[in-house]
Amino acid sequence: RKFGKMFSVMIVCILTVGVLFQTVWGITIVKGDSMSPSLKDGYLVLYSRLDKNMSSGDILVLKQGKASTCLRRLIGTEGDVVDMDEQTGTVLVNNSVVMDEVDKNIYTYEDAYTFPLTVQKDTYFVLGDNREMTGVPEEGMVQQRQVQGKVIQVLKV
Repeated sequence: RKFGKMFSVMIVCILTVGVLFQTVWGITIVKGDSMSPSLKDGYLVLYSRLDKNMSSGDILVLKQGKASTCLRRLIGTEGDVVDMDEQTGTVLVNNSVVMDEVDKNIYTYEDAYTFPLTVQKDTYFVLGDNREMTGVPEEGMVQQRQVQGKVIQVLKV
């Protein structure tokens, strides 16, 4: 009888945690080096599904296809003016430097976007921290509906 009650409590706890991870939080594994050095391949990240207060510098979990996700840094939100120096790769938002690069290998997106650009309604401008990983579709303008959540904790494993 005591075992049955303990087993029931365990099942309720497991189901509660499962529901919380489906509705409130999420967890994903960093794949690849696109967010290096901030996030390395294999790190686990915990993210909030409910926090919709996104601001420049946040790391977002984006839906990529049907079952996979990717991580990108939020650079600009609706109404922000994003500019990128094609020579140095320096990124400015509303005339303030947010990413200062001087590496000749940095991808500057000049073939995909005309800078400066204004972030449109219901979109974000995102980039990976490691911009030597050139021009993948998950960078630049993304729809807000692609955002699964905002990273709240990084677990280095």
